[in-house]
Amino acid sequence: AAVDGGGGGGNAGGAAARSSAPYVPHEQCAELQADATRAPFIFQAPGRYVQRAGLLKHAAQFIAHLCTAAGVAGVVASKRARVAHGAELDASFGAAGMRVAWLEFAGECTRAEVARAA
Repeated sequence: AAVDGGGGGGNAGGAAARSSAPYVPHEQCAELQADATRAPFIFQAPGRYVQRAGLLKHAAQFIAHLCTAAGVAGVVASKRARVAHGAELDASFGAAGMRVAWLEFAGECTRAEVARAA
């Protein structure tokens, strides 16, 4: 089952308007940042959330449009999640002629972790 999870769309049909312009939150929230004591909380996510038992074996079907032109999907996962689900994701993308580039998530979403991952 697919549910429109937002992601910045906002129109009644649930389809978000796509733009080729980069998403630059500090520019889009400049008026909120005039108060330097608080930065705005910004969350960006895909406009669709899909959940059902067994869907990982079909992951490539749902995320292929987000992969690079070379067919590489970047996946950020903890060591535990990769052990539990990595083979299934690798197989899904492999069957679709793509591959997964894994990045281990260290457990906290901090500026240091983002810099490390970049």
